[in-house]
Amino acid sequence: MKTLIVIVWLSIILGFCVDTVSSQDKPRKTIVVETAKNFDLNEYKEWKRVEFTGFSMYVPKEFKFEEFKGVDGNGWRYESPKFLFSVSSGWVQDAPLVSDEKRPNYKEKFTRIGNTLVRLWFYEDKTPPKPFVNHPYFGQIAFNDPMIKRRKYALALWSKEANGLEMLEKILVSIRFK
Repeated sequence: MKTLIVIVWLSIILGFCVDTVSSQDKPRKTIVVETAKNFDLNEYKEWKRVEFTGFSMYVPKEFKFEEFKGVDGNGWRYESPKFLFSVSSGWVQDAPLVSDEKRPNYKEKFTRIGNTLVRLWFYEDKTPPKPFVNHPYFGQIAFNDPMIKRRKYALALWSKEANGLEMLEKILVSIRFK
């Protein structure tokens, strides 16, 4: 009887494992971590430096942040006719959705700044949510705070034009951790 129970138990466990492995349609993709471009202050003469708890970065001078409180964290936001930009901390999305990877003009890259791995992704959203209807290009930079465990940051940009990616990449180069 014990042998029968062990055989049934093993067949259930092994059958589940085989189903789980066969249901995974594609292997994990290999990531390439790029070396961060050298920061050149001369490229940021028309930008201003902003300080946060664990890092600093440069943004265009017209960015005037308003603080907001969220359910899982807090952040700062800037709105203009061309851009919507936010910096969020707490429990934030730190990776694109699988469905995002299928969107038009999808781009993704990983960069190491000091000892911190930073992820950037960007795509065109044909049906953006209501507050962003006129801003169909979305990009985000995400990273873990190197000083405070479990705190994550997300820098999100909604843009009217595809050149939002260039701005996001320029912001990425300017990030410096304390």
